Amino acid sequence: MADVTASPQLSAAGNRVGNISDTEQVLLGPYLQPQTSASTIVDMKAGVESIQMNLESGRAPPEMQVRISRVWNGEEICQFSTALPSQLQDFMDAAVFGRSMSDINMTLCDAASPWPNLLDNVLAALTFQLSPCILGTHYRRCMKRFYVQLDAMEKSLFAPARLHITPPSRTAFLFLAVQAHDIQLAY
Repeated sequence: MADVTASPQLSAAGNRVGNISDTEQVLLGPYLQPQTSASTIVDMKAGVESIQMNLESGRAPPEMQVRISRVWNGEEICQFSTALPSQLQDFMDAAVFGRSMSDINMTLCDAASPWPNLLDNVLAALTFQLSPCILGTHYRRCMKRFYVQLDAMEKSLFAPARLHITPPSRTAFLFLAVQAHDIQLAY
């Protein structure tokens, strides 16, 4: 096996050196960092493949990603920070962002409220688990409303700034990921 760590790497200026092909270097662009071990080079090759798959599907890699973190206040209720991240201050108004996040947080609090969920559980037990199938649950209705609010917030606040919110279910509701809007490539 060849010594991968001895091979030259990509310089900070982005000059091609080492075992990276021209196509891989162009595709990776700003994502390349100097690598020092065989495992990181394997990770880099996997990154090239995922970027190539994004390009094949007509989507460019995101230019920027900002996380709106979850508020950890010792309770089990999921809520997101209402403070506008500093990276987004040039794109939108902090007061509008705060109001929108407060509305989303109120919906998440409503989804976690104990009494409607207790009523749903009792009703499900009395109807042999048929009531959630027929009537739905309070939690599902609130989460449907949450995603509608999130979509409306994305269209009114983030889309004009060419930003996109990744659904929080993909991040286990740990944060909201805001990315630079994917640009459709013309072939």
